[in-house]
Amino acid sequence: MFLLTATKKGFSTKEIQNQLGLKGYEPVWAMVHKLRKAMGNSDSRYSLEGMID
Repeated sequence: MFLLTATKKGFSTKEIQNQLGLKGYEPVWAMVHKLRKAMGNSDSRYSLEGMID
């Protein structure tokens, strides 16, 4: 999760696979897909209101 949120650009699934030293692409893709979906769902639940600096 840290790798996905560490930079503004984010990381590709392939880069996360390399950073974690994992051989299989599919399990990493599934994990990243679930994390991105969860992050997107939480964004839709919260909205900024009032004065924001």
